[in-house]
Amino acid sequence: MKPSRDASSWSRRKVIRTVAGAAALPLLATTAPPRRRVGIVGGGMAGVSMAWLLDGKRDIVLLEAAASLGGNIQSIPIQLDGYSFTVDMGAQYFNPGPYPTYFQLLFLLGLLRQTHSFPASITLQAAGEAMPRFVSPVLPGRVWPILAPWNRAGLQAFEVAFVAAKQREENNEDWNVTLQEWLPTLGLSQQQWEGMILPWAASLFSGDIDQARGMSARAAMIFVAKALPDNPTDPLLYYVLNPGMAEVLKQMIAQCSTVQVLTGAPVTQVSTDPQGGFNVRYGSGQSVHVDDIVFSASGPATLQLLAGIPGTSAQQTALAGIEFHDARLALHTDPIYAPANPDYWSFFNAAITGGFCEASMWLADVLAVPPPETAAKLWKSWITHRTQQPTQVLYQAQFRHMFPTPATLQSQNNLLAMQGQSSIWFAGGYTRPYDSQETALVSAIDIAKRMLGDSARTRALGR
Repeated sequence: MKPSRDASSWSRRKVIRTVAGAAALPLLATTAPPRRRVGIVGGGMAGVSMAWLLDGKRDIVLLEAAASLGGNIQSIPIQLDGYSFTVDMGAQYFNPGPYPTYFQLLFLLGLLRQTHSFPASITLQAAGEAMPRFVSPVLPGRVWPILAPWNRAGLQAFEVAFVAAKQREENNEDWNVTLQEWLPTLGLSQQQWEGMILPWAASLFSGDIDQARGMSARAAMIFVAKALPDNPTDPLLYYVLNPGMAEVLKQMIAQCSTVQVLTGAPVTQVSTDPQGGFNVRYGSGQSVHVDDIVFSASGPATLQLLAGIPGTSAQQTALAGIEFHDARLALHTDPIYAPANPDYWSFFNAAITGGFCEASMWLADVLAVPPPETAAKLWKSWITHRTQQPTQVLYQAQFRHMFPTPATLQSQNNLLAMQGQSSIWFAGGYTRPYDSQETALVSAIDIAKRMLGDSARTRALGR
């Protein structure tokens, strides 16, 4: 029996459709799926690094509350003596020891040639005392501190503490040992460790000497421990970026193609979307939908936003356990916090008054753009606890910093253990034992590697 004409015709149509469908398959297979959209809340070092690392692989919305990107980076234009130049009020200094990844980033951006180093000399004085407790030598130029009899106790205290801190770092020792526990083990007198090293360490953080006792000793000493040269006659050097550290952020954003930057856009609420992802409300009621959310603002600000997301009580508890302190800084031209004798001036001038010790940084060797006589007029000082304020003020700023106690470090570990749960991520130097541009960058790299796997930019940074 012959097949009917209709049946034969139907078979041919099926064949044609099947062939046509098969021919279309390669085209469908090579069509790229839509990129996931990532919302990044906070446009400081961590947030901008996060955007730069995800660029091209994700669609990114970077939201910053301030009028410009920066966070703890505030590169301020200054005019003095007829010269215009930039001073960083927040993050400013770095060294390849504690900042290896950041140095590599500067190299990739072509900015290393715009850096210069200076000796990070130290003076420690106390109110009511005729002589400083310590003035560091700077060889080969400033030799006299080695020979001054009144400076011998300070020389011994800082040498012993700095070398011991370097050894602890090289041995990868316990982060949970506090300054109060570690300093008395160094073989120094109580006046040396409690009257010199402890207040100096306090001046690097909150300025509260008693509070400094509870800091992780390793975290408190890391900026010296990783930067101290092997040769004891070599100066401890730190570096600055001449155009200001905001230039790093500008260069990274300039290299991005799938990043939308929204400044002047304070985020007021982050909520889950029933269809998946998150709705981010910002500004005066605008909203954007994202698939993943990266919180790269400070811990307290992140905690407030996290409260609006159901199921994040564990992350909120971890965030609440990270301690912070506020600091006020002033850029001024009156040397109000420096020793009366200019021979005792250093880059880092720490002054003890009552239960506090705060630093005043002399920018004479820090700034390379203005002439030396102009740079020598400038002081960048912590003024949170000062009994007297500077009068010739060019600029003031306020910052919030992580305070590295063992309890803080444990809370950081708890928070990082929950990275990526429900597509929620946390970036920032405050999530690491020491808060810096290095740790902000590394925190972003770690998230990018978990989101993307290996990538050209993470490889180029040596991670």
